[in-house]
Parts: sequence; structure tokens; C-alpha cells
Amino acid sequence: MKKLNLIIALLWMFAGSSYGQVTNYAIQLNPGSEVRGGIVSELQAKNSYTIQFWLSPAHWDKGAVVMRVCDNLSVELGESGKLKLIFDKQEVDIPSSDLAEGQWAQVTILSTNGKGEAFINHSKVKDFEAPSLVAESTELTLGGTYQGRIDEVRIWKDALTPEYDYLWNTTLNKWAPQWDDLVVYYKFDQYECAHIVDYKAILANTANNHHGVMEGDVKREKVTDNPKLPYLFNGAYCNNERFYDRGVSREQYLLSNDLIILGIRSFPDGHLKYKTPCNHAQAENCTYLDEFKGRSGVLQLNGNGSKLTCTKETLTPEILKGIASAGYTFEAWVYIDEWTEGAYLFRKETSDAKNGFSIRLGDMDHHQLIVRCNGNDFVNQNALKVGQWVYVGITTNQGQEPSTTFLFSINGESYWADPAVSTHSTSYTPLGMDDCVAYIGEGFKGKLDDVVIWDRKLSNADMDKHRKEGCPMPALGKVVTAALMKNCNTYYRFDNRKNIGYDSYSQDSWRDIMTSAYDGYRGWHVRISVESHKDWQTTIADAAKRKIFAEDLARLSEGYDGVELDLEWEYKNWTNYGLLAEEIRKALPAGKTFQISNHNVSYKFPVSQMQNVDGFTFHQ
Repeated sequence: MKKLNLIIALLWMFAGSSYGQVTNYAIQLNPGSEVRGGIVSELQAKNSYTIQFWLSPAHWDKGAVVMRVCDNLSVELGESGKLKLIFDKQEVDIPSSDLAEGQWAQVTILSTNGKGEAFINHSKVKDFEAPSLVAESTELTLGGTYQGRIDEVRIWKDALTPEYDYLWNTTLNKWAPQWDDLVVYYKFDQYECAHIVDYKAILANTANNHHGVMEGDVKREKVTDNPKLPYLFNGAYCNNERFYDRGVSREQYLLSNDLIILGIRSFPDGHLKYKTPCNHAQAENCTYLDEFKGRSGVLQLNGNGSKLTCTKETLTPEILKGIASAGYTFEAWVYIDEWTEGAYLFRKETSDAKNGFSIRLGDMDHHQLIVRCNGNDFVNQNALKVGQWVYVGITTNQGQEPSTTFLFSINGESYWADPAVSTHSTSYTPLGMDDCVAYIGEGFKGKLDDVVIWDRKLSNADMDKHRKEGCPMPALGKVVTAALMKNCNTYYRFDNRKNIGYDSYSQDSWRDIMTSAYDGYRGWHVRISVESHKDWQTTIADAAKRKIFAEDLARLSEGYDGVELDLEWEYKNWTNYGLLAEEIRKALPAGKTFQISNHNVSYKFPVSQMQNVDGFTFHQ
């Protein structure tokens, strides 16, 4: 499935699951208590307008004031089962069997050029003549003599049109139809605030502030008995590539409270991996510097015993995955305090150095920078400097001569290996290092900053752009090139004192950037989803591989509220899918949710395994 943006999916199959979400709150009013929102001057002289609210009376007291809107409009309880609109001397009864004690009902009162209509729970119950409004001296007031609950209050300076059912049983956001006509919006869900928040004012900086002041015995309480206004999970899918290059804004993320990141690859042996590895490194005998000679967030290494210990997935070029034309690149800012022959900028090799890849300092007299690939040395001379910041970029060049196998970019200038002191080899594919851990800065005396590893080759122009502008970094609303970013491997910025080896090009980093959209919000969740591989049905037919799959997924679920399977497409052998779900449920840590994307062609998940799944997503 190609999910080319944050694609909305209906996820309410798991509404009964135990994990939380944003909770609907209403206000509970008693006689003598009220909420005052100031004079709604936007209604002055309007003959087209809409008033909406939910109410649940605790006691039906005839004449109890539910709401005063402006100088010449108030809403009271009338005879049993009737609301009464009072326009100066004109009174309009609004009858409905849905108006009763202890029962929620949604009220919509609208006037279109003086033609009034009243709806209860989206059923039209009254037509009437509606005068123009006067809003000069009377404050918007909820309650006064009313005893009961009120929820979801909205006042519009025009008549709502019926295309969207008057938005009667949903909450609103800034993309709601006729948003510009909305002048007051009370949700009552900000239960930690001292008073009542007018959401229109906080979502639109140009709107008037009608925040409500609570007076008397006003309480906010959870709503658990209004199935007509459910607070649902609204899911959004996002994959890495579209995260990079679509520039999805924070406001678009906030359209959903359940983010599903397509961030795990599956493999025929049953194992799973993040699409972007998390190569967080452990620092040994290293020091964090806030600033050093113009660069902020710097790693200082102290020679013998200093190093960053990375992971086995640090440097996994595409050439190792069967893509012969691909390459790899190392970039870093380097400051040499003391030239130490044999000190490594990077090393991922076998112990005998006959396999793998490394970058080290060579002979001091010639300031040698040596790339070793499978035991063959490619030596650049006289480009590095001591006692100053130097940008170093090294990339595969796939040259026909040993001297042009690797390109050295030093401070934006391109250099080659010196054939007189280099091994006569054109091999640039590091072999035999699958089980090798990578290290940075072994034995090095100096400083490093912005160490980057790409699983692809770069041109000198590419590297010089990074030298001048910094490496591309995704962010909310920002567009970066997906073709480049999909081959990022590792980025040590050294900007986090508490976690100096944090990998900023990692699935963890992508998750943190995406979920930063929800900073300051409650009730959101993030899940990570598993993509299928070719012949995945054969993989899950193997009991041992199902166990591997489940154990890997449990491990990769750390940092997420739950997991999802997006294995496409299944038309048969649902028994194996059910057995996989059983293994996953056994392996998942307590509290993690688990759902499955079934798609609209295949609704045959085994009933006997349903208890292992929290929900299903369906796509058209």
C-alpha cells in the first residue's frame, strides 16, 4: 500500500481497548452557578446566526435559565420536554421527546435571514420567525438557575449550512467548514485550567477572547453517558519517505490522535529491523563541550581509551544489499589537538583488519589520512591540518584506478589517494563486517563534530554543501530530499550533553520529531507498523520464524504505545496469520496495543485468535 501522506484511516474497531485517549468533559451547573464569557459583540445586528450546545438536565425546572446569549436571546427550560427561546417579548417553544432529565440532547438553533429553525439531535422540530440579535450589554452566560450539564457550546455569526449535518455530533478544528463564522467555542476538556477555554480564541489569534469565567458551584466532570458524541481514535499513517519530503505541518498531525509510523521492515528469516537503524553510541573517556572555536556541541576525545562504540548497523551500504552501483560516505568536522599515528576517525573491521572499512591517521610528516578497505590502504597526503577545524568527507568513487577509488573532500576541495603509497586495488566493497561493531575516535586526540555516515556515495559538491549549510535534517513542515534521506545511516551531532552519542538519523529521532507535534496535548498515541516482504506468507508459515518475528517486534516496540501489522495482501492461510498474532501477544510487553491492517478484501482473521488483537484497520 502506498500511503503518500498522513492518510486517514478509521480505527474505531478498538474503541473498547483499555488504553486512554482524550476524555470528554462537560460542566455541571447548579442554581446560583454560571459561566460568563463576555459580550459577544460579533452577533450585533445579525439576522443569520447559529447557537449550538449539548445539555443534560439533572432536574427539569420550568423557567430555569440554560443560557443567555445576548441582550435579546436566552434559552430556558419550558414545560417538560420543551425548551423555550426568549427573544425580547417573543417566546418560541422547542419540543422534543429527547429533551428529558438525565438524558443528553444536542440543540441547534439557527436563523437564516430571519427564518428560524430548531433541531434536537439533528431532527428538525420547529420553524419560527427569528429577529435580529442585539449584543450591546448582556454577557454570554451559561447557567444561572439551571441544574444539569452542558457540553460543546458553539456560537456562529452566520447560519450553518446543512452539507455537513450542521456538525452536530463531532468536535471542531480550524479546518471545519465555516470556521471563520465561529465566534465562541467551549469544549470544556481543559480540566486543568482555572476557567473555561474558548478554543476559537486559541486556534485563531485574530479572534476575540471569550474565555469563560466560572462563578459559584461550577464543576467539570467526565462524560461517560453520551454515545451520540463519541471521542474516537482517528488514525494517520506516515512512512519515512513521505515524512522527509511532504513537509507535513503540525496542524495536519493534530488532525489525528493516533499516529502509525510505517517504520519496520520484515525479512524472510523472520527478523525485523527499523527502516532507519538506531545507531546510538556509547562514549568512553570522552568529554562534552558546549562550544569550541566556533562550533557548538562538540565531542572531545583524549587519546588512549577514548572512543564512541557504535552498533553493527553503523555503515551498512547498499552495495552489501545487492545494489552494485551504490556506495557510502563518511563526513565529519575534525580538530586535531595532537597528531597520533594510528588513531582512528572510524573503524568497522575484523580484528586482523583484513575485512571491513576504516579511516585513520598515518604518517605525521605527510599528514596522511588513510582509508583501509579489506586490508587495502588508500592514502591521501598533506591535506589535513593540525590545530584547526577541518571538514573531512570520504566517499566511494568507483574509479578505474586505485587512486580514484575513494574521493577525499577536505574543506570543500577534492583530493585523491596517492598511488605511490597506496595499495593497488579498486575494491571499495567492505566484506566480512556483518558481525563487527563500529567505533569512532579510537586513540584520537582532538575534537569531532557532526559525524555523518551515508549508505550511498556523494559528490564533492554534495559534501561541500553539507560543509557550508550542515546536513539536511527533517522537521515538521520541512521538505528534505527523500532520495537522499532514505540512505542516511547515522548522524552524531553531539548536541545532547546527557546522551552525547545520540543518533539523529534514526527511527527514534523520526518518531520524536513527528510526535513533537503533540507537545502540550493529551491523549495521543504512537504506534509502529511492520511492512511485508516478498513471500511473507511463507515466512509466517514457519513456527520458528513466527517466534523470531514476535520477539523482534516486542523489542522494537520500546518507545511506542503499540504495534501494527501491515502485511499485504492475504487471501488464504489465515490460520498462520492467527498463529503469528498469538505469538506477538505472548511476546509484547504488558500495556502495548496490537492491531492488524486487514484491508477491504480480506476479512477472514480467525475468530479464535480475536482475543489477541486490540483492533483492525480497514482501507479502501
